[in-house]
Amino acid sequence: MGRRRFSREFKLSAVKLVNEQGYSPSEAGKSLGVDPNSIRSWLEKFSVEEGAAPSGEGALQVELRRLRKENA
Repeated sequence: MGRRRFSREFKLSAVKLVNEQGYSPSEAGKSLGVDPNSIRSWLEKFSVEEGAAPSGEGALQVELRRLRKENA
């Protein structure tokens, strides 16, 4: 069986499950039929790329930075 490839949109939707809906990487992986380690690596990649952070305090910092930029 060959290695599966996922589109950028699929990866971003998996990252959103974790960041915005509060899923753990394990839960998101199980729900999507993807290895949780793949979800974790996508989180790292797209958090840096998109300027997003995991939910919680990191998300608050990102939002605060965005609002400060908007006000300036």
